[in-house]
Amino acid sequence: TLEITQQLREKYKAITYNRSDCSYLSDEQFNEAPQVLEALQGIGDFNGLALDRSRKSKAFDSGKVTAHTAIIPTANVPELNALSEHERLVYLAIAQHYLVQFMPNKRYLEASVVVEFDGETFSARATKTMDAGFSAFLKGEASDASDEDMPDSAFDVLQALRTGETGHCDAVTVNEKKTTPPPLFTEATLLAALVRVADFV
Repeated sequence: TLEITQQLREKYKAITYNRSDCSYLSDEQFNEAPQVLEALQGIGDFNGLALDRSRKSKAFDSGKVTAHTAIIPTANVPELNALSEHERLVYLAIAQHYLVQFMPNKRYLEASVVVEFDGETFSARATKTMDAGFSAFLKGEASDASDEDMPDSAFDVLQALRTGETGHCDAVTVNEKKTTPPPLFTEATLLAALVRVADFV
């Protein structure tokens, strides 16, 4: 990936400095965003996207920028057909994650309940997406749903409950599990751990 991004930066001038592990962008880059967005919308897949150029996400924070800013596209959009398959995939991934900064938030309803039974307290939570927002654009990626999230049918059940209602427990399922050790480090996770080594002490 480093070799690919090196090509994108040096040969095509298509991305910013590629050896950065920073996740933030400068306020100056926010001011330059309209030119970058206009250039990116020349790409077929990105043409016609509903972008709000005045939207300033939390990624734009000069105070959190380290030696270099996060990796983003420049206004020099390369001819995609001129890129190798891997170069194209990496470039489009960088471009997509830049574009979502200017898309609407994901909007959803959330229902949560707390049930007391036989001296024990149980809780459940379910969500129902109302507007997928930027997440629809990244639909090919792993879902951000937590283990607590349930299908819409569960949301309908939970949201119908009211404080003070009583009911009967028809069945109980107990799942016995054992704790597992954390996975072994990979090169990537080890590098990430080195910047927060105090967490492991």
